Amino acid sequence: MQLLNTSGRQKTALVLEDVRHIVTFITNFADQHGLVLPGRVAGFPRDAVKVLPTSFTKKEVWQQYDTTSSPEGIKKVKYRTFVRLWRQLLPFIAICKPASDLCWQCQQNYRAITHKANSEDTEKLEAIKQQEEHLKTASQERALYQEQISSARAIFDLSLKNTVLPQPPNSFASSQHYSFDFAQQVMYPSNPLQPGPIYFMVPKRCGLFGVHSEGANRQHNYMIDEAVSVGKGTNTVISLLHHYLDHYSYGEQHLHLHADNCSGQNKNNTMLQYLMWRIHTGRNSSVSLHFMIAGHTKFAVDWGFGLLKRKFRKTKVDCLADLAKVINDSSHVNIPVQVGDETGRSFVTMYDWSTFLSSSFIKCPNLLQQHHFHFDKDHSGVVLTQKFVNSEKFKVKIQKGRIRSGMPSIIEPVPMTNQRQQYFFHHIRQFAYNSVIRGYSLGWTNPGDSGAYC
Repeated sequence: MQLLNTSGRQKTALVLEDVRHIVTFITNFADQHGLVLPGRVAGFPRDAVKVLPTSFTKKEVWQQYDTTSSPEGIKKVKYRTFVRLWRQLLPFIAICKPASDLCWQCQQNYRAITHKANSEDTEKLEAIKQQEEHLKTASQERALYQEQISSARAIFDLSLKNTVLPQPPNSFASSQHYSFDFAQQVMYPSNPLQPGPIYFMVPKRCGLFGVHSEGANRQHNYMIDEAVSVGKGTNTVISLLHHYLDHYSYGEQHLHLHADNCSGQNKNNTMLQYLMWRIHTGRNSSVSLHFMIAGHTKFAVDWGFGLLKRKFRKTKVDCLADLAKVINDSSHVNIPVQVGDETGRSFVTMYDWSTFLSSSFIKCPNLLQQHHFHFDKDHSGVVLTQKFVNSEKFKVKIQKGRIRSGMPSIIEPVPMTNQRQQYFFHHIRQFAYNSVIRGYSLGWTNPGDSGAYC
């Protein structure tokens, strides 16, 4: 019997030049159409990650590759092989998912670079330089955040591991760092096997506000039910932050905070005035408030939100107690805090900070252009501002009168309308499988006449 020689290479096998041609094509395609993803992506060097616009698919990229003429002797590959090599050799080039939080400045800069690809060298260099400066600034701001995290963790491990909360304000002669933000609201009842009819309805809304202690690696998530909500403005943010610092902080003398650039919630005069008020009332000896560049603002609190949202999507939730369990079970990092219950009872007090503080302070000029603000007890009424971490510092006096030491007036939540409650009773409660929730704890025991809600 004659044996066939099977040791030779198949005619369809790829050689190094074939693979190199595919890699070069995908890389050039990404250079022409892609964007650098802002922030850190786990497992990849930051400056290597690129995303293609959502309008592209891998099939469309392969079709362009397939119709492009190749040098003599280079084999073309089928779609499955093309995708496999892309995944193995170029995992840092990906198709952008819808609603990805890309930096608008990065998008504009890369669009300019693409449009000037065939322009004069000086124009191309100017566009590239502008983007390099932007990324350098974003990297420096990120480095400050990471430095403060490392410091907070080292101090916590050395001095605070066994501390019982709450601690008296200004009692710990060192610093800690916290970041805070709102998450996208969730709705309940929620079912992983979503019943078709509820897709067209408006269930109960629950806001989520998180404060992350980077030193302790713990995140308190405030659950703001629709029945106790007073909006998502600066009064709500400051009231929740004030509650957190009173009940869950470590009494640090030197407070460091990071937040995103939302002017309606975090980056506004009322927030600066509140932090100055904390200094005046002896709650802290110094406070630093930092904002990373818009589009490059991913930080620890977003990680905590991601963990709880992932658990939420897989779990049936009928009420706030179920949501609290989801937050607890999502990770040891996450801790739930109930702002109120479904019937409208409030557990966390909301204050009218903007009215209370406006009589004692004036507005800080050019506030939205600044990213760093520092307050300390040795410079009463003065805030130190910086545009970027390496920029020049300026002293701005914002105090105009006596700073009051009391507390603002309380903002009471507006009760839900009878129409909204009827909507819950007649249209939503049928999707809550827990019989107690269906009949009592959401306050749906006396529905009255049915009403439509829009």
